[in-house]
Amino acid sequence: MTSEQKYPGYEELTSYLTRSRDKSFWSFLLYCRDAIVATTSPTSRWYDLDNFWYKCFLVEAKELLNQNDFNNLEKQVSEDRKCYNFEDYWNDVIDACKIKQKILAYEKEKERIQLEHLHKLNEIDKKIEMENIELQRQT
Repeated sequence: MTSEQKYPGYEELTSYLTRSRDKSFWSFLLYCRDAIVATTSPTSRWYDLDNFWYKCFLVEAKELLNQNDFNNLEKQVSEDRKCYNFEDYWNDVIDACKIKQKILAYEKEKERIQLEHLHKLNEIDKKIEMENIELQRQT
């Protein structure tokens, strides 16, 4: 997160609001899914995420859009929240976070094993070197 960001995902949200022609909360969630996943904790609850991003979306939209466009968008967001199943979306985001957490754990374990084996290989290389020195002494 840069110093200009108010919260993780701020840049993606404001970028979406300034660049997108047909704005909606649902299209924002789809467009910025990767950034949302990257900034979400796997222990989050779907309704907390929904409320957080809903509020952020409206606060930033109010700041960036003219009053008429904001009013239309706010009305559309309210309608979207009645039509779309946000619980499924957020549970998918949380599941993706859990998968990413597992991947990170596997990568750390892989790195640990590689370092451990590298250490063992170095020990074997030293033994080979010592035996070669001993062999040279005998000839």
